Amino acid sequence: MPKVPSSQLVLDAAYRCFCRNGYRRTTISDIVEEARMSRPTVYKYVGSKEEAIVKVVRARLEQAAEAAEAAARDAGTAEEKVLAVLAVKLEVAIRLWRDSHAHAQELLLAATAQAPDLVTAYTDRLAELLLSALTENASQVAPEDTPEVASEDTSQVASDTPEVAPKNTPEGTPEATPKHAPEDTPAVTPEAAPEAAPDNARQAATVLLTFTRGLEDDLRDADAVRRELAAGVRMITRGALGRPAPTLA
Repeated sequence: MPKVPSSQLVLDAAYRCFCRNGYRRTTISDIVEEARMSRPTVYKYVGSKEEAIVKVVRARLEQAAEAAEAAARDAGTAEEKVLAVLAVKLEVAIRLWRDSHAHAQELLLAATAQAPDLVTAYTDRLAELLLSALTENASQVAPEDTPEVASEDTSQVASDTPEVAPKNTPEGTPEATPKHAPEDTPAVTPEAAPEAAPDNARQAATVLLTFTRGLEDDLRDADAVRRELAAGVRMITRGALGRPAPTLA
């Protein structure tokens, strides 16, 4: 196995201390003891608990952002991409909740207070992924939303074809004229693929992020929260991608 860098060992030790003690009660001495390194060695990487939490937050949010981008690339429809991105965000909170049920909310607040720029940049990155999914990839419709086309019975079609009555020309040559003139039938253009306007997509992305953040307040039943996320994404995304009716040419 490759050797874990000392810097990572220090950050891992700091994370365990924060989870066990909470942010307020953790000291740099706790981190030194947890890392099982000398104080000067730990100080090479983090000089205070404030610096420690900033570096922990940066590392974890960078990993989450990369995971969200990969999940969006691998997903298919716009709705699937949105759910994939937000699922990554939710899983970060679920892991923190599991690692530190007693201090999860305190740590989330501390991360926002000590590293506001990192949290904002992460949120903006997720918002861009959602916006891209709702606009650039909205032409892909979920399979269950695609109307089924029944196969036609060719024999029935043949029997329903309008009869053509012969018409005598002055030269006596029969001329076929259809009973129903095709020019009287309006042409119907195919239904346009669902697509969110940029303003609607931005608003939907904001609502989706706010909705997901609200779910993170109570993660005692993680599976139930995951189902609630999927249901909320389905409702909000399909509202943003409102399907237009067929138009006449």
